[in-house]
Amino acid sequence: MDVIHYIDINCDMGEGLVPEAPLMPYISSCSIACGGHAGDADTMRRTLLLAQEHGVRVGAHPSFPDKTNFGRKPMNITRHDLLNSLQQQMTALWEIADDSAMEIYHVKPHGALYNLASTDPIYADIVVEATLQLPDKVTMYAPYRSQLLQSAKEAGLNVMEEAFIDRQYTAEGLLVPRQERNAIIEDPKRALEQIESLVKNHKVMTIDGEEVMHRAQTFCVHSDHLHTASILRFLHDELPKLDIKIQRY
Repeated sequence: MDVIHYIDINCDMGEGLVPEAPLMPYISSCSIACGGHAGDADTMRRTLLLAQEHGVRVGAHPSFPDKTNFGRKPMNITRHDLLNSLQQQMTALWEIADDSAMEIYHVKPHGALYNLASTDPIYADIVVEATLQLPDKVTMYAPYRSQLLQSAKEAGLNVMEEAFIDRQYTAEGLLVPRQERNAIIEDPKRALEQIESLVKNHKVMTIDGEEVMHRAQTFCVHSDHLHTASILRFLHDELPKLDIKIQRY
């Protein structure tokens, strides 16, 4: 008897870069920008309602408060100011979700903050501390073997290990920086190969052609890539043939 693997596919949304309605039918959770790198009250409300319409689980996607650089560059900011900003961002989403009678399931930091929190205990602890101030207990989306994952576990948060379907990995198991050649996976077939290996073998092929361990339960596709829609449609059609199913909520 074949084993069915149930997974979560998540997508960063509410960033105002692409039409998001066509993506919602193919994902099971989304992380909503809440004013740091992108988004405002209107975009948060629209994205929440769109997710509700499609039965997609929602989470907060806080970042450095830096819309100029879309939160993709480390920011010179004090611990106090960053903590306050993250709390304000996530509280804004919570209040709007509460008005719509929606539950916020998870937190996933964005961009440079995600990368720093994955390796630096100072930033990981700031993200966790801000998350612990929320009115509800949530799940932290964090990379396999990351500092953020460890800090979240130590603080008693639920965690889901995350991998990326549309990004290449280094030999250290980190994401290849966006500015480097071939950092982004554009071929839907290559994306399918990556997710199948991650789900069934707990391994990912690095940009150098080597396999490294990488466990995950949630798999991210970025909404702002040119090939996002085609990748998601292809996965929707092909994953069931591999006994991999998206867990809807």
